[in-house]
Amino acid sequence: MNYIMISYDKWIDQYKPINDAYMYETYGEEVAIVKAQNPLTVWTLGNAGEGDYIQSGMHFVNRIGYYISEIPFGADDDIFVEIESEWDSNYEIEDGCDYSPLTNCQ
Repeated sequence: MNYIMISYDKWIDQYKPINDAYMYETYGEEVAIVKAQNPLTVWTLGNAGEGDYIQSGMHFVNRIGYYISEIPFGADDDIFVEIESEWDSNYEIEDGCDYSPLTNCQ
């Protein structure tokens, strides 16, 4: 198994998610569309509590939705796509405080 981590921009450029990276739901007609695809073109959007990620393949634990790409990933590849979160880009650590909505900084 090849464990690979790439940026969101590289994922867009290299695998070309269809429909402007439309996220398919995890139920109903949309998940039926996902299940009908080549499994090597299905990607899972998940959340592990510390942020969102995209992982190659169809996964069920911590899933939020699915993407389908034009370009398949390798059968031996387990790819994680780094997603910059709002948390990462909006809060700066200053004086030991991250000034997030969850922190009581003075």
